Amino acid sequence: MRDFSLQKLQELLTAFRDKQYTLIRFDRYWDERELYDKRDKVILLRHDVDRWPGRALAVAEMEAKNNIRGTYFFRVKPGIFNPGIIKKIADCGHEIGYHYECMSDAGGDWEKARVLFEKGLNQLRGIVPVVSVSMHGNVLSSQDNRFFFKRHTLEEFRLKGAAYLSLDFSRFFYLADSGRDWSAQRRVIWDQVAGGQDGFMPGRSTSSLVDAIRQERINNAQLLIHPNRWPATRGAWVCQFLEDNAINMLKGFILSCRKVTRVPEDFQIGGGEGENVNKKMSKNVIILYSPGLGSFVLYSRFIRSYPHLIKCIVAFPNVAISPKASRGRVFVQILHVIRKSAPSYILFHGLTKSFYNLLATLFRTRLKDIARSAGVPVRSYRSMDERFLEDMKSLQSDFIFNNTPNILTKEIIATAGQGVINFHGAPLPAYRGAGNYFWLLFNGEPRSRGTWHYVNEQLDAGDIIISTEDIVIEERMTVFQLWLQTRLKAHDGLKGFVPYFLDRQRIPATPQDDREVSVRSFPGPEVSRGVRQKGHAVADGKDFLQIIRLAKTGHVD
Repeated sequence: MRDFSLQKLQELLTAFRDKQYTLIRFDRYWDERELYDKRDKVILLRHDVDRWPGRALAVAEMEAKNNIRGTYFFRVKPGIFNPGIIKKIADCGHEIGYHYECMSDAGGDWEKARVLFEKGLNQLRGIVPVVSVSMHGNVLSSQDNRFFFKRHTLEEFRLKGAAYLSLDFSRFFYLADSGRDWSAQRRVIWDQVAGGQDGFMPGRSTSSLVDAIRQERINNAQLLIHPNRWPATRGAWVCQFLEDNAINMLKGFILSCRKVTRVPEDFQIGGGEGENVNKKMSKNVIILYSPGLGSFVLYSRFIRSYPHLIKCIVAFPNVAISPKASRGRVFVQILHVIRKSAPSYILFHGLTKSFYNLLATLFRTRLKDIARSAGVPVRSYRSMDERFLEDMKSLQSDFIFNNTPNILTKEIIATAGQGVINFHGAPLPAYRGAGNYFWLLFNGEPRSRGTWHYVNEQLDAGDIIISTEDIVIEERMTVFQLWLQTRLKAHDGLKGFVPYFLDRQRIPATPQDDREVSVRSFPGPEVSRGVRQKGHAVADGKDFLQIIRLAKTGHVD
């Protein structure tokens, strides 16, 4: 039987199966990592589809007939990216992953690389769900595509794991057919891993590897297959043999002329260029929030992108409740707010809180769902009572974000080593207080902006950290559109705080100018009528659809 043929690959894979090895897809491992890490004889089955997607389909169908499932990482290139074949492979029960090469395609340009990465990922996601990635090594490029994740995190792109970067290779032996050689991979430029490769090393041939499997000399492994290397026909086999040997000669020449930078063993995803920040990266941020669309828009992207910085998120009711208040007292408090406020203001909060929360619960896209999927603990309290205060003291956070209706006491503020931060959806100090998106429209302001500021014991009076970009208030802009745009702009400022979180340093801020202070309360009927007379509705049909879309997808972008 010819080596590196489809028939030989079937012999290899069935040898694993016959010896009771568990061959799994990468997404199954990400989802049940704790379970599989307690087991032996686990094989993560990986296929890098570099060329000839038709051969990948033949391998996928052969595996499916033998009740074997794995992950197929597709490059998004002409002649390789074939939606029909991708769909057929997924229908066989295999996972589809993204075989990215953005750094080499962009020539090391970080901004261009991000654009290319997202474009390719979105193309694949237009066909099938994608949660796993694996870099492609371009032998003609000096760029290592793994380094893309020095500046980015998997969570930014709603990914669960990367084949090279998310595994402990002291536990998983790395077996690859790269260079048509299972042994020491002496002609390999990029398909390298750090650590964990001491001891047993298979011979060059597939038969030697099959013998090692039958002798159970391999425990856990990541098995890399290039489907183009395993054709079914003699003619295709001869062509592939010649191609592989020509490429090996090219690799040998490149290795003799160029020093290749290896990914270090202390590589950390999202760790910054050339830097291991794992030691200084600590969970030192707490987010206090009340469930609703506002909290979701403000914090969902941050939680997905930087879960390693967040100690926990803490939920509170949408009404500030005194620690000793009875249920009857809370009900009276709610009625008081309703009586003071215009019906349009109540309608607005019904849309952004009750309506949205109902949908988000149905679709399981609440902020707490997002946090749990990112591994961030979730807590909840009825009020900011003594129990909450003691818990905050014990958590010893550096930063607390407050997006609740509660005015924090000095004791609670003191639990944050570097301060409590709030986002106010209007300019400060000119628009302190509640419902300012109504007041801005009522006053005929031509533009607005949101404000990140520190919290003190007074209402919206803390030092200003940064304001968002200005938002032009257009004719017929709805209250909802102004409110939503302001919160969407807030994310850029929040990302800018990350270096201070990492260094555990207070973010610089500027005191408010007391001469410009103006405090407003809940907008009443007169303000509501004035807003309506200026042509600004509370919300329109597009706004309803926007709320539904956000709740359904669970993503702001």
